[in-house]
Amino acid sequence: MEHNKFRVIVTGRYKKHIDEAIAAERIGRESEITPTQALTIIQSRESYVLYESIEHAKAYQIKRFLQDSGIEIKLEPALTYYGKVAEETKEQEKKQGLLQRIKNLFKKKKVVEQQVNINWEDKPRFNRSTIIYSHKIKLPIGLMIKAALVLFGIWYFWLKAITTDISGDGFDEYGDPIVLVFTSKSCLADCSKVLGNLKMRKVPHEHYIINTKLKDDDKYKLWKKYGKNKFPLVMAGKNTLTDSSNTGLIELLGTTFGNQYLTSIEKELYSKHFHEDSTPKIAIYCKSNNGVCQQLNKKLKIASLKFNYIEVDKLDNTNTVVETLELKQYPTIWKGYKKAHGTDVSGISLMFD
Repeated sequence: MEHNKFRVIVTGRYKKHIDEAIAAERIGRESEITPTQALTIIQSRESYVLYESIEHAKAYQIKRFLQDSGIEIKLEPALTYYGKVAEETKEQEKKQGLLQRIKNLFKKKKVVEQQVNINWEDKPRFNRSTIIYSHKIKLPIGLMIKAALVLFGIWYFWLKAITTDISGDGFDEYGDPIVLVFTSKSCLADCSKVLGNLKMRKVPHEHYIINTKLKDDDKYKLWKKYGKNKFPLVMAGKNTLTDSSNTGLIELLGTTFGNQYLTSIEKELYSKHFHEDSTPKIAIYCKSNNGVCQQLNKKLKIASLKFNYIEVDKLDNTNTVVETLELKQYPTIWKGYKKAHGTDVSGISLMFD
């Protein structure tokens, strides 16, 4: 996974009454394809990858711009492949999809009688010949049963997909994460700290001041559901935060959006919490003269676990590390953006799974 980069995908779904000409012009402006090619993609109602890998900020800028014209845009973490993995991935992408393989089974039994070319000018989604077949398809019963089971499986997962309820909690209408902040008039210092932190990081967010007496209000119900009766509540997608700590906000934003909203110092420090392929790894912060740290270091080595062991008092920027990561005791353990608790080796081992 390429850290902080995303694929930009036109999903093939559009809002009602979309102006296809304007939508095609916007796609052409924000990608390397022409408006004419974009119009063909829109009319085909098929998905299309505009960018395989692009910076997070630019990806969201393109997404907002295109969605304003009624185009549904999906963002996925960009994938980077190396060596043999890249070749294997390309081979997998060449393999036919399940539906196409089923179609091919039927095509083998068909006998072409004649081919008729039809002018589809009034129906631009279709631009190929129609083939008329003269014989009915006869398939073995076993093959028909297998095909029926496959079709049932497709129908089941399709039905499950369309009935999945995101319910709008921390997501926009397209299912992409957004940041929501819930405060109250009685929440002073902590709420101001979180709002100031978001503003400093230039994080787009929606702010709601909750009146706890208005229990029928939708925003009150949302806060009640996720806020644990605490203020502030910060939501980003499916992730929530109910305190004002800087490391808590970094965990929330980092888990949801990558390192887009981290400061340059935070990006440098948290990079030690990830492998080169951007997957999280264990980082343990200790002091060189701390007995518990020394014992934990030995136990982890005996358990053959890979981790970053960082002795804070030997760093050139000790104060910066302590303040940024809010280190109050040692050892303090991270996995990726998440701060862990406890020093039990078996518990730490589970973090690797």
